Amino acid sequence: MSKPTKPQDPTQLRLHLEAIARLFGVSLPPGVGTVGTISLFQWLGAYVMSQGPNAVDSEITSANLLFGPYRSATAAPLTDVSGVAATGSGGAAAFYVGVVTPREGGLAASEPVHIVATAQGKQPVFLTFDYRILTQAEPPPIYGYTPERGDIHLTVYAWKQDGTPAADVQFHWRCRCAASGDF
Repeated sequence: MSKPTKPQDPTQLRLHLEAIARLFGVSLPPGVGTVGTISLFQWLGAYVMSQGPNAVDSEITSANLLFGPYRSATAAPLTDVSGVAATGSGGAAAFYVGVVTPREGGLAASEPVHIVATAQGKQPVFLTFDYRILTQAEPPPIYGYTPERGDIHLTVYAWKQDGTPAADVQFHWRCRCAASGDF
């Protein structure tokens, strides 16, 4: 059995990937083979169809970035979670998506993650968000809930039309993500 080898220098790796792409007559997209994790696939979306009370089909669709515009769909379980929250005085609300799920062992989320947030009320506001998938458990922040690896930490920001933070904005949110058992 051979020993694992040390990862290549990202610059050299990019050069190797560009050479492979040229063999197939395609261009390497920006960002592939640069610093960080190398992904040869781009998530395009997720699909869910209910075919009755006990029959649901779900797929994740991706594109191969290296070998051309090929699209593939893989059957995969998806999790769909929703809730209501409000921004604080600073115009932001941060929470764990798994806090609203009764699932034992946590959310077990993986990419792709799709998030929609809609403000309630008559005043026009803009909502933006950041999220991260936890790579390890974190201390209990609220309600005695302990976020586990695979949960999603979601922060929603509300903005007035002039670009300043909007306080006390109530919103509905929805998160659909791949459900992974790889944790």
